[in-house]
Amino acid sequence: MQKINLTIALSFTIFLAAIAPVNAQQATIDSGLTYLQSTQLIEGNWSETATSLNSPFQTTTAAARTFQLVSPTNPALTSAITFLSTQPPNTVDDLAQQLEVLAVSGASVTNLVTTVKAAQRTDGGWGIDLNGTFQSEVIDTLSALGALEVANSADTTTTSKAIGYLLGTQNTDGGWGGTSGQPSETFYTAIAVLILKPFQVTFGLSNQIVSASTFLISKQNIDGGFGTAFETALALQAMLRTVVDPVKLSNAVNYLTATQSLGGSWDDDVYSTALVLRALNDSLSVGQDIDNDGDGITENQGDCDDTNASIFPGAADLTVDGIDQNCDGIDGPVTSTLDSDGDGFTPIDGDCNDANGNIHPGAVDIPNNGIDENCDGVDATVTTINLTSITTLEVVGGTNIPATTFGPFETLIIDIGVSELDIPINLFISDATGTILQTLDVRPEGTDQFPFNTHSLAPGLYTITAQAMDPGGSGLILDEMTSSLTVNPVVDLPEAILGIFPEFSNVTATEEERVGVVISNRSNIPVTVTIDHEVKNPSGVLINSGLTSITLNPPDPTLPTTSSDFFRGKGVSEQPPSTVILSQFTHTFTESGVHPVVATIFIDTTLQMTLNGSITAAPAIRIDPSKSLVPGVIPPSEDKQIRIDIHLEGVEP
Repeated sequence: MQKINLTIALSFTIFLAAIAPVNAQQATIDSGLTYLQSTQLIEGNWSETATSLNSPFQTTTAAARTFQLVSPTNPALTSAITFLSTQPPNTVDDLAQQLEVLAVSGASVTNLVTTVKAAQRTDGGWGIDLNGTFQSEVIDTLSALGALEVANSADTTTTSKAIGYLLGTQNTDGGWGGTSGQPSETFYTAIAVLILKPFQVTFGLSNQIVSASTFLISKQNIDGGFGTAFETALALQAMLRTVVDPVKLSNAVNYLTATQSLGGSWDDDVYSTALVLRALNDSLSVGQDIDNDGDGITENQGDCDDTNASIFPGAADLTVDGIDQNCDGIDGPVTSTLDSDGDGFTPIDGDCNDANGNIHPGAVDIPNNGIDENCDGVDATVTTINLTSITTLEVVGGTNIPATTFGPFETLIIDIGVSELDIPINLFISDATGTILQTLDVRPEGTDQFPFNTHSLAPGLYTITAQAMDPGGSGLILDEMTSSLTVNPVVDLPEAILGIFPEFSNVTATEEERVGVVISNRSNIPVTVTIDHEVKNPSGVLINSGLTSITLNPPDPTLPTTSSDFFRGKGVSEQPPSTVILSQFTHTFTESGVHPVVATIFIDTTLQMTLNGSITAAPAIRIDPSKSLVPGVIPPSEDKQIRIDIHLEGVEP
């Protein structure tokens, strides 16, 4: 398989090329587009020539994507899309490239997406064929992943498996070869950076991307190129999306413009020409365009004359001499009271660029971008902030002990090592699929420690992502790193309450008795418990017994944990803790006293706890009354005091 049979991957990250730059490079780009138009066949495709680096199908998709990105209204694009929509792809690369072009054109690509996903191997990668016969390769995996992303069909499961495969094939020097274990090459590494860059934050790929960028920089030749025109184009696009020396970008651009042929092509090859045109167009629109005069500010950053180092935003413009030295649109000192850009500030108010509504006194000054957004005379700078470590600490008896494994409902501390204290930090926890479960934004003042409780997280490996943010509020991520913690499966039944209703009765009374248990599951896995219960009379004779089994699910952290009150007749709550009815039976009490109730709870054959309660039956009492009258006889017409005594005596039958 040729290492350059990929068009889809690199085009994935170049959607910013919609604004046509007004720059000397535009003539170079226009000349290249003319070459592509002139070599297109009447059917809408491009044929294979003696100098072609790729098949006609791949050459056609490469040219079509270039027109979509660089010149979307060009008539050559319409006929190219018509041709590609009728062609059956033979390989994963062909299928992925066809999917990307047609998805951007607005055509229905549901079937193509399904076919691409079905061709993914169990190791997360893709091979050259659609039937799964050949092993996974880096180029095919990048091609498929990039196409799915362009088609907005890169679901989390597919993406995480693909990225896992790619990270497993990255070499220790930061680069990639064609397959695992092969030496790193500029071609594969540049495409990997372009494809992985959009997933940097979600999957915590900063270290891998920086390592790959460092490898690319080391491969640049003295002439600014990377060997061939198409390899230089790919490397330039990758470096435009990473933090690199602007001089190296300029050298790469200069190499490409210098190697264009008189006919407008590079190497008289449609594929190479298509890639170079994207790279040159990209260098003007991404925002890291070239500083031609070396004054530290590029055209996209506001330099109104990038051929003169004394002309740039912020330069002194003290006289009316026919030259606008500070690029504020006015020659000489500011006197205008008009608010041209509608930001609420006029030049006389201190607006240092009244043609840009984002630049005015009080605006957020994005650091280190060469632009003075808040008009204080200097571009804000931020000292390099480095995250040095992420340490998880277990809280044991008031002491924090380093640990990486935890159980459910366990409090831990996430300690962030950072080169400067009190830097804003974004911290979030995500599961194995990359789904963010919880964002931590509360930490003790003056520290970089974040308390976290595992609650009922399912057992598994979780990723901790920390981002050091610009303290100036620009929203820039200054550094990022990841760590992990493991939640172990743990069985924990912390409490249970034995419920009996009614708890009091009388001898000879007949009652509808109800016995149950209210039990909490603070495990992070389902637990099956067996409960054995017995009810006896005061003489030890068994009245009622039974064996009950129930599976308790882990508590749902999104639901309230209000207790059930079944035994007071108010209904059974479905929220944890759970109510387990052990028995409902009718009993006539024949013996007074305490009737013991015992419930024993087991998991498998292991006793977890014993619960004790009782039903009290009061004795049935007969009242035997007697009376006496003193004196018993009263003479007529005689005043006497009479005492009547009434005696009540309880007699138990």
